[in-house]
Amino acid sequence: MNKCDIIIPVWNELESTKECINRLKESTSYPYRLIVIDNGSLKPTGDYLESLKTVFPELLLIKNSVNLGFVKAVNQGIVSSDSPHICILNNDAYVTQDWLTLLMDAVLSGPGNIGMANPTSNVFGRDSADGEKYEWQELDCCKGFCMLIKREVVDRIGLFDEIYGMGYFEEKDFSRRAIEAGYICIRSKASFVFHKDRLSFGKIEGRDEIFTKNEAIYNKRWGRPLNIAFMVKKKDDLKGGQSLIYELLRRGHCVNIFSTKREYLDGLKDHIQIRFIRAGNLLFENQVLFKLWERLRKKRIEIIVTKEKSTKKFFDMFKFVHRADVPDSYDEVVRLCEIKSRQGRDW
Repeated sequence: MNKCDIIIPVWNELESTKECINRLKESTSYPYRLIVIDNGSLKPTGDYLESLKTVFPELLLIKNSVNLGFVKAVNQGIVSSDSPHICILNNDAYVTQDWLTLLMDAVLSGPGNIGMANPTSNVFGRDSADGEKYEWQELDCCKGFCMLIKREVVDRIGLFDEIYGMGYFEEKDFSRRAIEAGYICIRSKASFVFHKDRLSFGKIEGRDEIFTKNEAIYNKRWGRPLNIAFMVKKKDDLKGGQSLIYELLRRGHCVNIFSTKREYLDGLKDHIQIRFIRAGNLLFENQVLFKLWERLRKKRIEIIVTKEKSTKKFFDMFKFVHRADVPDSYDEVVRLCEIKSRQGRDW
């Protein structure tokens, strides 16, 4: 069995780091080597990391005199790794029993184009694992708190882009590059890791400014994600539309399906960015219009897709309420998404 290199960047937060590594040692049965990047920590944390050499004989400890930021630290670890799988783990992430085995099971048992994986986590709004061994859900991108990456992905697309500096959006950018290269990102439903979140990053000066700057870099490169609504009143309303939905998901958009029955979505892949919103058959359009109006200030729908001429006519008539575009064809949807994703929000 091949080993996995686990990369943990550390900038102070001694108690959290101890908890992270203690749980890692207790709960990891899959063969691994630990790579720790001491990113300019103070002496107490630095001394603790040095002491780990007696606990982990194969430990690789990389020491930076100053905090180079999360992205550079991760890249240092990846360059130093020689395993076929790499797992980036934050020092405020706490693993549970057999987390890595279950994560590897999902990756290795799935299709060959799985390139990266997250465990289930409170990051995804869950308090525990929500599936069985080998079960997984496709993601629009992997999150960096605990991110398993196949070595072949790095060999093909390169390292994390250091333009993102201290961090934010670097893992999203990396995921998009991988998806463009033909890989997919997944969440293992059986593996669980709790993320305390922002212990180190929350103490970096100018964090909000860094977030805003990196968001602008990402959106300029890839376009901002859009909320798109599909109207499904009848079983055949999605016929011919699945390939469009998958293309929109590949581009990072969120697909909201307003439908009278959930079973009309049968056959669609299990993807975190597909959301089902129920609307009754009686006065379907009116019910959807009210739901769209409720979302105007939060997760507003920007494009409405429908095959029904009468439904399109209804939403064209009430555009002053929902403020979304209602394109005439599937081809027009793709073109419109490209334009709108490059524009700023108008609300």
